Amino acid sequence: MTRRRTGGSRRTLVGSLLLALMGGSAMSVQARVTAGLTTDLGSAVYAAAWSFGTCLILTLILVAGMPSARKGVPRLIDALRTGRIPWWSVLGGIIGAAWVLTQGLSAGVIGVALFTIAAVAGQSLGGLVLDHWGVAGMPRRSATVLRVLGSVLAIAAVVLASWGVVEGAEQWWYFLLPAGVGALIGWQHAISGRIRAAASSWVVSVTVNVSVGVVVLTGAAAVQYVTVGPPVEAVSAWWHLSGGVLGLFILCSQVTGVRRLGVLVLNLTLIVGQLVAALAIDLVSPVSGHDPNQNLFIGAGFAFLAVLVALLPGRQSVRTTPTQLGALTGGVSER
Repeated sequence: MTRRRTGGSRRTLVGSLLLALMGGSAMSVQARVTAGLTTDLGSAVYAAAWSFGTCLILTLILVAGMPSARKGVPRLIDALRTGRIPWWSVLGGIIGAAWVLTQGLSAGVIGVALFTIAAVAGQSLGGLVLDHWGVAGMPRRSATVLRVLGSVLAIAAVVLASWGVVEGAEQWWYFLLPAGVGALIGWQHAISGRIRAAASSWVVSVTVNVSVGVVVLTGAAAVQYVTVGPPVEAVSAWWHLSGGVLGLFILCSQVTGVRRLGVLVLNLTLIVGQLVAALAIDLVSPVSGHDPNQNLFIGAGFAFLAVLVALLPGRQSVRTTPTQLGALTGGVSER
């Protein structure tokens, strides 16, 4: 019995890691897609609004077609009404909207690889802090030597990959935008995990995230339409419209992975997927003037090492308070 449980646990861990790797890769692909659509439409806001709008349509179809998701909606409403989870737990979609908007603003200027590297800095440090303090009801995982070393190696990957590439104050602003939003992505993962637990449905959690993002971006798009005008050109390539599908897959990988891996390891695994895919994208379909150099490949190697170090077994305490345990379990198990 023990061996069976251990084997199942290992398979679940490996599956969560693989899903997070694919989710990270999709994040880089989405950055390239959003950058292309931003160029077509002449607006990062319009591009982000399209991405979230199409993603919302897909999630609503899933909710309508899955009985477990339909049952999860009243569970979530009851959890919010009774205070089992705070009202601000539904606001994770704001971070998602900021992430996609930043893709359009930065990736087209500094390239997908550098955009990804900038996000890595925020994700690695943000994950370490969030795990250590147990933010948003997640279990507290101590900042052990290995976990700190993993974050340090991830930052070293950023330094190596960007060495001699970023020049001028203007480019540093494009670099700092994804770094700042990246630091908050772990918080989005954590509160999305709480929504998933309360509703006993990952589909409901994703739908809540996307719905909030749509509200924010639709408002921004309406303001831009009135003050600036409509999109400037038609879409030049069909795959520029695929951001919503990619966004749905990304959110699924994050929501299902955070409870098993923790914020830090999830972030580091996403980082590896992001970097590898970003390098491949800039080799095959680069943003003009941003071909990858050897430093980017060295940085990707350091990111791999950072994940391996963070995954090594070490002495750490995982502290879960009764409130945190209730937030994680939601009182029911997802079917």
